[in-house]
Amino acid sequence: MKKGIFWAILGLVAIIVIIAFLLGLSNLNPTTIILEDGMKLDNNLCSKIEAVSGNKIILISQLGCPHCAVTINILREIEQEQNKTFAYYDLAIGHEREKVLEEMNILPKGVPTLIANCKVYVGQRTKEDYLKVV
Repeated sequence: MKKGIFWAILGLVAIIVIIAFLLGLSNLNPTTIILEDGMKLDNNLCSKIEAVSGNKIILISQLGCPHCAVTINILREIEQEQNKTFAYYDLAIGHEREKVLEEMNILPKGVPTLIANCKVYVGQRTKEDYLKVV
């Protein structure tokens, strides 16, 4: 009985999360650029992202993503070591998601996604890898 209730609640929560995610994606512009690993952004899009974020290095993450948490910690270390500042956007936070989807007009294919000097890096990397690109 307890297992049945647990699975029913878990299923309901999963459905709610999926619906909320799909509703968030309903704001997509048909010209939204899907960011893929290794992609080089054209100068216009790169300038637009830089203007909105105020930074050449941005990280797009999602609350609850363990790889995102590790990446954020690595980038924070690099910020302190190199006296730099990066921009961070969490897709789980409404106003940050709107900035990414509507103002920057981009959608990462996965998280974490780092945009560094107009190049896209999807997925967690090592600190050494990040040091090479920031």
